[in-house]
Amino acid sequence: MGLADKVAIITGGGEGIGYAIAEGLVNAGARVVVCGRREAVLQEAVKKLGSQADYVVGDVSDADQSREIIEQTVSRYGALHYLVNNAAVRLAGAIGQMPIEQIDASLAVNLRGPILMAHWAVPHLAQAEGSSILNVSSASGRSPALGTGVYGATKSALIHLTRVWAAELAPQGIRVNCISPGPTLTPAFKFIQDNFVPNLDDIAAAETVIGRVADSREMMPPALMLLDDEQSSYVTGAVLDIDGGYHMLARRL
Repeated sequence: MGLADKVAIITGGGEGIGYAIAEGLVNAGARVVVCGRREAVLQEAVKKLGSQADYVVGDVSDADQSREIIEQTVSRYGALHYLVNNAAVRLAGAIGQMPIEQIDASLAVNLRGPILMAHWAVPHLAQAEGSSILNVSSASGRSPALGTGVYGATKSALIHLTRVWAAELAPQGIRVNCISPGPTLTPAFKFIQDNFVPNLDDIAAAETVIGRVADSREMMPPALMLLDDEQSSYVTGAVLDIDGGYHMLARRL
């Protein structure tokens, strides 16, 4: 069936990996709605993506706002084929030291958000031929590291949800898959490097077998492959590591 003329929602699609996936979908002929909490970021993204893209401002962790993102998209385009659960906050801190507000924010955006988005999206996805959900996890959901307990737990949970949803939604014709990116040069990565860890790129590169940090656009081809029913009609419940071999190296806590 291909990606052309399909309708996709990408949470956190204004920048980073979400934007890269949006760009790939638009180039393939899909219509894309990017959503997030920062309107200026979304406006700039849509300006670059062109006429096949639009945006909805909303907090995916809020029940009413997440439903509104889905409903506005279906109202504008008449259908929904793809949901990409990409929005996340990467807050670090050891247990007993991480502020409660940051714990709550991590759980809300990284876990409650994807659950709510899928909850509201499923009835519409079930009506569309070749529909699928793509969850964006992280290598942190596979490998433990100091200070990443809460973040990693939310990303590990996404892997679990991917497999459960794949089984639950198969009878409705909805495939569910997951990508697990490794160290990637996103705005969040750059912020940490600029403000806290000046040599973060070197540290992260050394934790991969390829020996470098990924560009956000390197996440796009595998993501599109998993979304596209023409290429992945027999793939569901899969978790694809796109991490330069990060998951293969022995980790030290």
